[in-house]
Amino acid sequence: MPRVDYWPVPPPRLLQLVERYCSHQLWQEFAAPTNGNGNLTTEVQRGAQEATRHYEAGQVSEARRALENILLCDGDQPEALRNLITITSEQHDMEAYCRYWRRYVKLLLWRIMRGDHAAAAYDDLCHFYVRVATITDREFNESPQKTPERLRTPGLLARWLEAHAGLVWLDSWHRPHRDQQAQLGAEELKAGRLGRLAVLQFWCQVFYPEFYPFLDLGSSTVDAQPHCVFDPELYRAPDPVTAEEDGSPSTAGTDGKPKSRHRGSALPFDPAERLWTRFAQWFKFHFGLRNNHDAHAETVTALAGLVARVPHRPYARKLAAIFAHEELNPPPYRRAVREACSLPLRFRLGKFLEGKKPNWLGLLACFGDADLFDCLTPDLRLFLALACCHQNATARAMQIACETLPDMEPDDFEEEAQNGQLWKNVLHANLQAIMEGKEAQRQEAFARLTKQIEAISVEGPQKQFRQDCLKLVRDAEQTARIHEQVDRAVKRSKELVKQNNFDEAVRTIRELPNEPEDLQKLKASLLEQVAEARKSAELHKRIEHAIEQSKKLVGEGKFREAKDVVHRLPSEPADLEDLKRNLLGQIDEAEQQKQLHKRIEAAVEESKKLVGKGKFREAKDIIRQLPDQPSELKELKKNFLGQIEQVEQDANKIQAENKEILSRLSRRNIDWSKVGRIASDNNVDMSNPFAFNSLLKAIDEQLRGR
Repeated sequence: MPRVDYWPVPPPRLLQLVERYCSHQLWQEFAAPTNGNGNLTTEVQRGAQEATRHYEAGQVSEARRALENILLCDGDQPEALRNLITITSEQHDMEAYCRYWRRYVKLLLWRIMRGDHAAAAYDDLCHFYVRVATITDREFNESPQKTPERLRTPGLLARWLEAHAGLVWLDSWHRPHRDQQAQLGAEELKAGRLGRLAVLQFWCQVFYPEFYPFLDLGSSTVDAQPHCVFDPELYRAPDPVTAEEDGSPSTAGTDGKPKSRHRGSALPFDPAERLWTRFAQWFKFHFGLRNNHDAHAETVTALAGLVARVPHRPYARKLAAIFAHEELNPPPYRRAVREACSLPLRFRLGKFLEGKKPNWLGLLACFGDADLFDCLTPDLRLFLALACCHQNATARAMQIACETLPDMEPDDFEEEAQNGQLWKNVLHANLQAIMEGKEAQRQEAFARLTKQIEAISVEGPQKQFRQDCLKLVRDAEQTARIHEQVDRAVKRSKELVKQNNFDEAVRTIRELPNEPEDLQKLKASLLEQVAEARKSAELHKRIEHAIEQSKKLVGEGKFREAKDVVHRLPSEPADLEDLKRNLLGQIDEAEQQKQLHKRIEAAVEESKKLVGKGKFREAKDIIRQLPDQPSELKELKKNFLGQIEQVEQDANKIQAENKEILSRLSRRNIDWSKVGRIASDNNVDMSNPFAFNSLLKAIDEQLRGR
């Protein structure tokens, strides 16, 4: 037995640890160095001896209690767990039986993964599964007439499947070369196939999913050594294994010493052969399936998934005989294999497709395994291809469809047949992807797709279907070329229309072909658009000319003539009528502005004359009679009135000065009449105080100079 280390933690946490063995961090946390706290080995040995004594005395319950006490001391005791599996089986305690079964297998798997006596754990697991496989398979031999009911026995098929599938990958891992492990050829390995190694992945997913994230199956090359989480010592042949007939619990290994291992022999039977043989036999009565919703259907689906991943070519002759037994018209061997594997897998397909939105990603994850592909019927493969299309993997989808075409049946090519429609859906998805791709890469993509379809080696209805698909590709390529030509013509015609070169635009469009009918309709539509553009351009030119002419007439003050020019424009379309209304409004506004400007000029001129005569009140009244709108005019009025008032104030000062000068002149015998004659001789308006002031100052200065 492996060396036992003492863990300084209470028993309940030890039990929790065992249930969660997949966590390496937990292992590091609990498997701490010992501190010499007691002799746990002695306790385990004492418990093992007590369990043996009670069991030999027929005291099964006491033996079970002693073994469970061992687990309370140390949960890392695979021998105790294996014996508990035997005892709980005898007691018909199914809940405890299943619990200890899973705990035992997980403990051995974890030992193998962490390299703790991995070889011993490997051999223990092989011994355990050989024994389970032998006992469970015997159930199907004892009453072959009742096999369908036997298959539905709760837990029986699941235990049979776990044991046989487990032995398949256990038997593979001791082989030194990749091709021996996978049981595949070099080409298949290069294609990414795993063969028997794929069984380990799916087996973990089905039975022990907590271990699945830790798997690493290594390189796919032929000579690569597997670098899974397994110890290199396991790559040698396992111990000779024989099935124990009496089912009594073994106490070997509980003395603390490792068991002796002698390598070199293989398992007592080929688990892969038994898996395929039973699978082919059970397919005869459809695995005892009644519906696709119960636990038995789930187990059968897992069975199909595991069997399909095991290479069947080594057993082809035997399996072909089973499939053809009692059949009047037996199907070809490969077809029989696919039908058998796909029957349960269709249950899973239905779950992915139900509902308003199919679960394409889930379907891809379930059926996308390369090792599962060969065992799928054409309909499942094509649904897989369709899922690839929905995940934007159209190239992979086309590859699947091309590989599927040779396996399709004549019925698949009849009108509205599902498989034929699915195949064409995949093709159309690829054609659409090409059409939506870059224009520069389309020709190369069409050539590549054509070459891919032409490379399919088929005869009969498949060949005609291939020709029909090639015609679809050619038609799509021709359509793509026409679309490219149309795109160029449309782009060119738009540029010509912008340059008002309508004749050349019409010629460019008319050069397009008239076939197909849709293209002829498109040409008519494009020509109509060019004609509308020409009409619009001419109207635009006419409008521009009318606007320029009306502006010129408005500038000349010929407002009526300007309005006549605008009125001669058409009233259609509606926005042109709005433009005419706007232009007429602008002309009316310009006319009003000009009239107002004339009025302002006249008022200013008249007010200046009155100011010159000193009639300031009359001048102000004339300015005030002007309107207050727009606001600029109101501001102008205010400025004029301010200027008149300033002039009036200055005039009052001048008049006072004039009176003073006249008074001085009168004292020098120059009366008003003489001043009047002088003003008349010099053309001076005596009513203008400013001009009169200048005259008086000149006379006064002349007299002072004498």
